[in-house]
Amino acid sequence: MNIQRADVIRENLTFFETALQSLAARHFILDAVRCTSPEPRLSLAGLTCLLCGIEGCLRFSISEKKAGKFQPETVDLDKADNFNNDLLKEADKLGLDIEVFAFPEESRKMREIVTAQKVNGQKTIKAGIVEFRNEFSHGRACRAAEKIGDFEFSDSLMLGPQFKEMLEISYLFSRELARFRGVELSLETPRNPFDF
Repeated sequence: MNIQRADVIRENLTFFETALQSLAARHFILDAVRCTSPEPRLSLAGLTCLLCGIEGCLRFSISEKKAGKFQPETVDLDKADNFNNDLLKEADKLGLDIEVFAFPEESRKMREIVTAQKVNGQKTIKAGIVEFRNEFSHGRACRAAEKIGDFEFSDSLMLGPQFKEMLEISYLFSRELARFRGVELSLETPRNPFDF
């Protein structure tokens, strides 16, 4: 591995460890960063880790905010919402800037997307990250990849651009979550390992 990328990966690990301190789900995001190390990069594993880490950190932080106090990592979240528009709407109401989850075409529209009315009990619009997470969670990685790009994928190596984009979203999310939880974060956002 090239030395410059190794340094950038260390910067990323320090950033996420600091921003997401005490959240058990941070380990998913740390493992996602480690997936940028090998050649070829482990994009499928990295994307899966990022999506699980984002969902777990968000669910736990919302539970903590609603309880009004720090909670141990062992708190049972089985009754909490999964990653969906309703969870994003709840995060918004509690003061988290949900714009950090926006894909480029959703910029400045997240509140509108998550509050869209249901038709026959179903959301008419799902946030892109929610759709992406759903496709990945159900084993449909290629369909999920199409949610971000305009072309079809036949190989997990082609998921690199989506992995890079989701890592960018993770930086924004982690910085905002640190603010939301009252964690002091003086570190600069690290460079993306995909740029090296």
